[in-house]
Amino acid sequence: MRRFTLFCFLFPLVLSAQEDCDVFNIQELSAAYLNFSVDSTILQSDGSYEVYLSNGTTYTQVQGCTNPAYTEYNASANTDDGSCVTFVFNGCTDPAYVEYSASANTDDGSCVTLVIEGCTNPAYTEYNASANTDDGSCVTFVFIGCTDPAYVEYNASANTDDGSCVTLVVEGCTDAAADNYDASANVYDGSCIYYGCADPAYVEYSASANTDDGSCTTLVVEGCMDPAYMEYDETANTDDGSCQCLIVDLACVSPAMDGYSYGVVQMGCQCWFAENLRTTVYADDSSIPEVTGSSAWSGLSTGARCDYNNDAANVAAYGRLYNWFAVTNVAGLCPNGWHVPTDGEWTALEDYITAQGFNGTEGTALKSTSGWLSGWGTDNFGFSALPGGYRNYVDGVFNDAGGSVRWWSSSPSGGRAWYRGLLNFSPAITRSSYIPRTGYSVRCLRDAD
Repeated sequence: MRRFTLFCFLFPLVLSAQEDCDVFNIQELSAAYLNFSVDSTILQSDGSYEVYLSNGTTYTQVQGCTNPAYTEYNASANTDDGSCVTFVFNGCTDPAYVEYSASANTDDGSCVTLVIEGCTNPAYTEYNASANTDDGSCVTFVFIGCTDPAYVEYNASANTDDGSCVTLVVEGCTDAAADNYDASANVYDGSCIYYGCADPAYVEYSASANTDDGSCTTLVVEGCMDPAYMEYDETANTDDGSCQCLIVDLACVSPAMDGYSYGVVQMGCQCWFAENLRTTVYADDSSIPEVTGSSAWSGLSTGARCDYNNDAANVAAYGRLYNWFAVTNVAGLCPNGWHVPTDGEWTALEDYITAQGFNGTEGTALKSTSGWLSGWGTDNFGFSALPGGYRNYVDGVFNDAGGSVRWWSSSPSGGRAWYRGLLNFSPAITRSSYIPRTGYSVRCLRDAD
C-alpha cells in the first residue's frame, strides 16, 4: 500500500468516517493526489490519521515539529504543526563539568572534566594544584623567606620557607668595644657591659658606661669658663653656655652719621651711645624735617626734629629732640647697625646697673657729674647723661633743660610710647609712657650680633 504525506488545511469538509474532523480540504487533496476523493479518515491511538482514498490507497498523517534544528523535533512527524519553538544549542549541559555551557540546551557529549573548586593561583598560600575552578579562596599572598626564628636569616614577614635558613642564632654581646664582648655571638641580647663613671653629676661621666667602676671623683660645676667674658666663673669645670658678654667688646666702636662720630660705652652685653643723638637725616640720608614753630610742632603726625629752644648752640651738650614719629620711621633714626632701644632693652640696662650694686640709685649712676641744676650724678659707667629738657606736645613749648632728660624707646603703649627719664631730684630711672608728638632725646643701641 502506498503512503503519502497529507497536509491539513483550515477549510471545513465532511468526512465520511469522522464528521468532526476539519483537518482536510478534499478538493485540494484530490488535486494533489490525482484527483482521488477521500473516502474516510480514522484517528489512530497514537494521534495520527489513516486517510482512505477512493482509489483504495491509504495515507498515514503524523503531526509534529519536523525541523531537526529545534529541540521539539519529532522524527516520526510528516506534517508540521507549528510546535517548533526552541532552537537547538549544542554543548555540555551538566554544571558539574568544567565544559559546562549555561546557554546549551542539547548535550553533545562534550562534558569531560569534572569541576574541582579551590585556589588556582600559585602566588597564594592557599593554592591547590588539583583545582581547576577558582572559588575565591585565594587570600594570603606568598612571601618567601626563612620562617624559623631560630635562625639569623629569619624573616618575620615570610609565610613560605624558601630554604634560606642557614645560620643558627647565637645570642650575646656583639660590640667589640664592650668589656664582655662575645666573638661567637651573632645576635645582640643586651648583655654588653661598659665600665666607667655612670653618674652625670661627675666630670668623669661616660655616656656609654652602664656599670659604674668607681671612677667618678670630680663633681660637675657648671658655669662660664672663658675669662674673656663677664660671666666667667673660675670655679666652673663644665661650660654651660652662659658666657654672653665680652669684658671688652671689640665691636663696640664709634659709629658715624650725618658727618659726626658718636662716643660709645659698653654696659654689660649692650653697646650704647655715650651721648644723645643729633642727626638731621635718617639712616638712608633722607632729611628729617626741622620744625621750629610751636603750633606746627603740636599738630605733627610725621617725623620731625628740633634744637632745644630752637638754638643750635644747645646741640653740642644736649643733642637734638625728636618726636616719636621720627623714632619709628622705616628709614631708621639711628646709624646702620644701630637702633632706638625697645622698652625691654632699656629694662635690661637698668637690671645691669642694679646688679652692679646701684639698687635704687641707677639714675645717679647714669647722670654726668656736672651740668645738672642739682643732684649731680656719679657717672659710674660713662653714660654721661645730661639734662636736655623736652618739648611739650600741647603748645610746642620747651621745658626743663638743666632739670631733666627723657629718652624715647621704640615700643608703643596704646596711643602712647614708652620712655625713660632722669629727674633733677631723683636718684632713680623713671619709666612711663607719653604722647608721640612730644619732643624727647634719643640714645642709640648697637644691634645684637
